[in-house]
Amino acid sequence: MPHDAELFTRFEVQESPPDLLITNYSMLEYMMMRPIERTIFDRTRAWLDAFPHQRILVVLDEAHLYRGAQGAEVGLLLRRLRERLGIGPDRFQVICATASFSAEGQQTAGQFGAQLAGVPEETFVPITGTLALRQPQAPGNDADATPLGSIDLSQFYAADPAQQSGAVAPFLRARGFAAAEDTGIALHNALATFAPLNLLINETMKAALPLADLGGIIFPGVDKAKADHAVDSLLALGSRARLSQDEPSLLPCRIHSFFRGLPGLWVCMDADCAELAPDERGGPAGKLYAQPRERCPCGAQVLEYFTCRHCGTSYARAYTTDVNNPLYVWADPGERLQTGAGMFEPIHALDLLLEAPPHPERGRAVDYDLRTGRLNLDQPSDRSRIVYLRPEADMTADDDEEARAEPGEFAPCGCCGKVHVFGRTSVQDHQTKGDQPFQALLSTQIRIQPPGPQPATEFAPLRGRKVLIFSDSRQVAARLAPTLQAYSLKDSIRALLPVGYRMLAQDPQFGPSISLNQSFFFAVVIAAHRFGVRVRPEFEQGESMPVVTGVVPGHVPAGAELIRLITAPCPVNLMKAIVEVIQDNGLGLEPLAVASLRETTSLTAQLMALPSLPGLAESVDSKLAVARAWLRSWSRGPRIWFSDMPPQWWATEVRPHGSGEFKPMERVVTSREARRVFKRDWLPRLLATFTETLADGGRRLLAQHISLEIGGNWERCTTCRSVHRPIPNVLRCIDCGEATIEAFDPATDNVFTARRGFYREPVAEGATISAFFRVNADMPSRRCSSKTPGRLSVLASS
Repeated sequence: MPHDAELFTRFEVQESPPDLLITNYSMLEYMMMRPIERTIFDRTRAWLDAFPHQRILVVLDEAHLYRGAQGAEVGLLLRRLRERLGIGPDRFQVICATASFSAEGQQTAGQFGAQLAGVPEETFVPITGTLALRQPQAPGNDADATPLGSIDLSQFYAADPAQQSGAVAPFLRARGFAAAEDTGIALHNALATFAPLNLLINETMKAALPLADLGGIIFPGVDKAKADHAVDSLLALGSRARLSQDEPSLLPCRIHSFFRGLPGLWVCMDADCAELAPDERGGPAGKLYAQPRERCPCGAQVLEYFTCRHCGTSYARAYTTDVNNPLYVWADPGERLQTGAGMFEPIHALDLLLEAPPHPERGRAVDYDLRTGRLNLDQPSDRSRIVYLRPEADMTADDDEEARAEPGEFAPCGCCGKVHVFGRTSVQDHQTKGDQPFQALLSTQIRIQPPGPQPATEFAPLRGRKVLIFSDSRQVAARLAPTLQAYSLKDSIRALLPVGYRMLAQDPQFGPSISLNQSFFFAVVIAAHRFGVRVRPEFEQGESMPVVTGVVPGHVPAGAELIRLITAPCPVNLMKAIVEVIQDNGLGLEPLAVASLRETTSLTAQLMALPSLPGLAESVDSKLAVARAWLRSWSRGPRIWFSDMPPQWWATEVRPHGSGEFKPMERVVTSREARRVFKRDWLPRLLATFTETLADGGRRLLAQHISLEIGGNWERCTTCRSVHRPIPNVLRCIDCGEATIEAFDPATDNVFTARRGFYREPVAEGATISAFFRVNADMPSRRCSSKTPGRLSVLASS
């Protein structure tokens, strides 16, 4: 468009070269190579030829980053740009902007700029700023810290302005200032001349400081806990103190948190390692290390630490030249090497099981020399231990899945008998990888982030909480955005579904007939309304979420509104997330000891009327427990069919099953007579009650006959770590068959909390917490190149 001040599209830029072009070095390089952008440089060169007094101005932001190989590439790019435009160094003006040069770097800034831009060093003029230090500044004392330490920050961050004002009133009185209608103005008046705050501003203006050090700097001589609390309050109040919303606060600060993923874990092979405290010795291995090392100070070899992702059994990863008959093991595989004698390949991985397997055939016991790594010495040394190698005969996984592990790897696990997906080994390292740790870090950061003073709205329920993530490539950002949404959606559903289901079960109209089929989506909707959560899955064409009307947010819909909501269709992607939360064998409701499957209330009497199973199910409670174990087996295998599922999910998401016989039930019904009665009298009735027969002869379990049992008693297996309901007269784990089950309290058990607590805690607290957090992630820019750093906007809904 003629005389248009802004050029929004690439086509406009190509037709009319702009006066100001904002780009990055990758895109600039592409533009110089592509014929379609040739006109930009040709017309700019013609303009420079026509006006010989004009210059090209190049501003390099964050110039300190352009060092090493990257700096060389950018330097050559700038020289090519100058050559393309046909100008000399005198008409090529460069501004290097940075706030990260050290004092030494500032002395050589001209030399750095000349080498980077290819212009004379003497043309660079260092321009430095002057810090706007505040006065008066002075360390605080106990009298200053006391009113700050008494501030209730939870009240200060409340949405109600009266609560915010009440939280800071004692501090304002201590400073001799009265409360004002605008809390920000009142704080500005009280803090503008507060010497400890000015010291905090000045010190953090000069350099970034660890938060842990601020208490001692601002309030020296004051009790550490009290000083830290006072600093926390000062940071909160200073960030809010402003005369108007258009002005910056007195303390416009930012906090940098650094998180480093683990490269792995390494472990001393001596279970009695002298580097451990005496009460910590005697476990599967010795001291853990976060970095690889050849040897522990106690003298034993150090190997990388692996565990089974299902049961947590300890392994060590070693390497050897012969996995079938290993003599020596090393900590490193070596490298591929070409020599005059030929090609030498890296040596092979060998997993060493560090705990005795429950059955001898699941591992070959060998002596391991702790000093040398030698196996099966003729004369064992004074420092040796027993480790276990993969058995020579192939093993079948407990779920009958074919194992596809490499030689030397345990597949299945020597303890729980399980494999990973596609038959791969479940024994894995501890390197931080994948998107789920990133999602956990991000959601935790949002959860602890203080809100703004503004009240929550439907569009912005988190009162200003947000995160911007910058990845090093567009592909990573494009993959991460939907992945974060999927993980976050499941986290929200995991907390909402049990709460909403309990609400429906207590409703006098719907409670008696509640089932998973009609209530799985319904429960999420009403719980989301009760707690103010915006559930926004990715919608297919024509889909939407139902809106609760006529019920004040924070209250539970009832009566006619429930009837209207129950007919609303569930979005496909939301249904998939809900079904996975119900049936997931790792982070589902049962593995987290939150809820399990049961029959609907209308079918309980039929199960109680089933004939007795001799020695197993002769009482009402034991009959119900066995029947529910059968439902559990079906949901973990063929899975459950919901009437709203898309037809294409049949035989993919839900598989047909014919007989109703499952391997876990063989561990429940063990005696010959009980099996005979179960197969003859129980199975036909269970199949007729809970399943439907299809044209191809297969059967599927129907969600309309199933409900949820929330809370109650739980058992877990100390061998395979699975969690399930107690079954009277069954003393073995129904998943692995070991006689190692025990009752436990999931809220207080230390082992269970360490393994599952991060995911269970929000679910267990779902009935009492006042806010949930859900991430909505999106890629705001769709037109950056594949090498352009991607920006990922992450907003959270509460």
